[in-house]
Amino acid sequence: MVHIPSQGNRARLRSRVSELDSLIVALTAERDALQAESDTIVYPVLSLPAEITSEIFQSCVDVSCGIELDGDKMARRLVVPKPALAPMLLLRICRQWRDIALCAPRLWRSLQANLS
Repeated sequence: MVHIPSQGNRARLRSRVSELDSLIVALTAERDALQAESDTIVYPVLSLPAEITSEIFQSCVDVSCGIELDGDKMARRLVVPKPALAPMLLLRICRQWRDIALCAPRLWRSLQANLS
């Protein structure tokens, strides 16, 4: 036996679909406004010339892992990546940093990978 919705049920469903369509339009507008606001944020570090950013990246790789902060509580919570992992971490920050890191051969002289 096939169930045929009544005229009232169909009208309620059409009304609900219309409500949801309106909600989708409102949420899409809200998302677009948030994206537009996000697009206006300027990150000064991204305005540095690629050569300077590359030198900063190289400094990250060259620095030793031993950091001492005189027993500060924050120091105990500070996670310092191994310098050999720095190039891999830099690739994950943003597209611009990825492009700079991939074009800096000095960063890739020594790599460390966990194969387990």
